Amino acid sequence: MENLHENGTFQLHNKVEIPQVGFGTWQMPDGETAADAVMHAIEAGYTHIDTAAVYHNEIGVGAGIRMSGVPREKLFVTSKLWNDVRGYEETLKAFDASLKRLALDYLDLYLIHWPRPLAFRDTYQEVNRETWKAFEYLVCTGHRCKQFSPGAYGGAAENSTGHSYGRPD
Repeated sequence: MENLHENGTFQLHNKVEIPQVGFGTWQMPDGETAADAVMHAIEAGYTHIDTAAVYHNEIGVGAGIRMSGVPREKLFVTSKLWNDVRGYEETLKAFDASLKRLALDYLDLYLIHWPRPLAFRDTYQEVNRETWKAFEYLVCTGHRCKQFSPGAYGGAAENSTGHSYGRPD
C-alpha cells in the first residue's frame, strides 16, 4: 500500500497524514474523566484523538488535549456530524459548535457520522448534497478543517467539482 508510511500514518489524497491508530472516546463521560483519559492517552503516545458531537464529551476531550501540553499541530483530531444535522447552514453551525466545545481552532478530520439516518430516510441524497457542499467549504477555506470524509458511505464520493474525497486508495 503506497500511502501507508513507516511512521504509522496513512497519506490522504490531499497529502494530509492521518495516524493509523487513534484513541476513541465513545461512551466516555465528559468532564474530568474525558480530560484525564485523553491527556493520559497522549502521554502514552496517541496522536489521533477521535470524538463526536453525539458522544457529549467534546469539552472534556478538548481539555485533555490542552492538559497534555503537546502542541496542537502535533495531534490529529477528528469529530463527526451527527445524524439529525444535515444541510449547508446546519452543518456549518454544528462544526462551529464542535470547535467551540473542543476549544480548538481547527479539526484535522470531520466526518458525516451516518450518511443515511432515519431522520432523513426519504431525502438523504438531497440533504447530504448540501451537507457535502458545507464540508467542501470548510476544507477549501483551509483554516478550519484539513480533511473531510463521507463517513460510512464506503469508498470515495465525488464532489460538485468532480474531485473525489474519501478513504485512501
